[in-house]
Amino acid sequence: MRVQQLKHKEIDYFKDNYKTAFKRIDISTLFFEKALSLIKPGGRIGFISSNQFLVSTYGEKLREILLENKIIDIVDFG
Repeated sequence: MRVQQLKHKEIDYFKDNYKTAFKRIDISTLFFEKALSLIKPGGRIGFISSNQFLVSTYGEKLREILLENKIIDIVDFG
């Protein structure tokens, strides 16, 4: 999904309801955040994603959330 195709109302909703909707919105960060909010204690999730959130400004809040949730592994296939 291209963020450029989202309506301003949708972008405002994401910014109001997701910590990871920070600066430039990347839809993938919202999926990480939502999954972490739904997972049961001791549960596991996995994603295949680009690594851009690891190095970009917009990924800052997601990195913070991942650290708070004691993520086990991040594998970067570079």
